[in-house]
Amino acid sequence: MAVARGAAAGLAGSAPRWFTESRRLRAVKPVLLADIGEGIVECEVIQWFVQPGARVEEFSPLCEVQSDKASVEITSRFTGTVKNLYYEAGDMAKVGKPFVDIDVAGEAAAEPGNEGDKEEGATAPTPRLAAAGRLSPGDMAGGTITVSNIGNIGGTYLSPVVVEREVAILGIGRMRVVPAFDDQDRVVRKHVCNFSWSADHRVVDGATMARAAEVVRRVVEEPDVMVLHLR
Repeated sequence: MAVARGAAAGLAGSAPRWFTESRRLRAVKPVLLADIGEGIVECEVIQWFVQPGARVEEFSPLCEVQSDKASVEITSRFTGTVKNLYYEAGDMAKVGKPFVDIDVAGEAAAEPGNEGDKEEGATAPTPRLAAAGRLSPGDMAGGTITVSNIGNIGGTYLSPVVVEREVAILGIGRMRVVPAFDDQDRVVRKHVCNFSWSADHRVVDGATMARAAEVVRRVVEEPDVMVLHLR
């Protein structure tokens, strides 16, 4: 999906009121065994690279699993401390089920306090951390849809992969100038940007995602429409 230039400023100027602080709700994150393709439903745990109490970083290797087709190294989605291993070496692990728990409390959990004092909406810490470039993986956990921007590094097209435990992902490419026809069939310069979508079709069907993509395209091209929806 390509969208025209014009709404970037509108989006940046709108208060992101849908952001809320929810990091304290779950300090221990279960890591699910991701689908490794080919219709595999279970894998044998060959070896663990960590034990309970071990400190791990995002993308640190956790274990090696083997299906009847390949051996794969599974990495961590979070930074934190390993709390529990669901399987021993030699066990058969189910795809899509938890295989390790990671405590991210030291990275992302907020200090206990009065719920009435919690910041929400546009004043929540998450947007400020993002603007400062200090977001941790724990800050971004627990979402529904991820927006991935590759335009700032020159990317145009991509096939984004849905983040585990989320429903969809939107990949945004760089802004480009292309020739296009105006209402009077004259060739004019037009700024376009490609939006690429992926979704978990166990949760949402393609028609629903197509309609959602059209809504996003419209509000990006016509910021006034978005403002009307915020009222």
